[in-house]
Amino acid sequence: MDNFEKLNEKQLIAYFESGANDGQKLGLEVEHFVCGGGTQDGFTVPYLGERGVEQLLQKLLPLYERGQYSEGHLIGLSRKHCTVTIEPAAQLEASIGEFESIDDLLQEYQKFLDEANGVLSAWGQRLVTKGYNPHNCVSELSLIPKQRYRVMDAHFVSKGGTGVQMMRGSCATQVSLDYKDEKDFADKYLVANMLSPIFAFMFDNTDVYEKQKAGVLTRYKVWNNLEGDAGKSLRTGFVPQIFEERFGFSQYARYILGVQPLFVMDGETLRETGKQTVKQVYQNKAMTTQEVAHALSMVFPFVRLKKYIEIRMADSMPVDC
Repeated sequence: MDNFEKLNEKQLIAYFESGANDGQKLGLEVEHFVCGGGTQDGFTVPYLGERGVEQLLQKLLPLYERGQYSEGHLIGLSRKHCTVTIEPAAQLEASIGEFESIDDLLQEYQKFLDEANGVLSAWGQRLVTKGYNPHNCVSELSLIPKQRYRVMDAHFVSKGGTGVQMMRGSCATQVSLDYKDEKDFADKYLVANMLSPIFAFMFDNTDVYEKQKAGVLTRYKVWNNLEGDAGKSLRTGFVPQIFEERFGFSQYARYILGVQPLFVMDGETLRETGKQTVKQVYQNKAMTTQEVAHALSMVFPFVRLKKYIEIRMADSMPVDC
């Protein structure tokens, strides 16, 4: 292991350590399809255009502290305890937290729902929580104006797997957990991984796939075959060594160093990195905090580590589920 590889492993570990805290809080992320029409003849609302998702965000903007923009378009909103973003094909994601109380978390999520539905109902639209798009094939859905998604889309097209279906057609429910220290992380992470197949089965909420009747665990299968190598990709599935003794921050850091980040940001400029791994991209420099955060966002394992543990196996579901 060369000096910069060792240094960047330490940078990753330091990032994970900085997330440790004594509070045991929860976060919730729910992705939604914005749909119009009826359940049988419905359609997915696009990002652009009259009464599109961008206009929904513009209507909601006064209720938030700030907006996020890309290429001159509004693509996100944020305030204390609630961040609204959009996924590649304009799926609407609400990120709620952090809360010690589940009741407080759900109250904040219900506030988001009431505000969004207040606009959408007047337009004859609604939020739909399903694991896969109930009305459209992904070929009928356009990407939002964000270069990150264009690069990822092109990569997944070249791989021939189901990465495009993941980006444009899927929605999930994710729960985030705090950890006190590395041991607490390792214990929770192991249990969360062991439970992940059960979560996937219990919360399977997909009945349509590409306008056809869906099979069991459709979204799980889509996510497990992103790059055309079902069950073999480093980017998804179980993190290597997770079931080995003494798994911790160092093992997760080395996992990240071995994954292709696809692109990095040089200031405001996106630079594609092709088949280079994180280790190769940063073979001559130390990673910044922002570069660490980006690398962590480019993997999609069943349970992901950032500065918290993110459990990712449930399909998008109604709030009462």
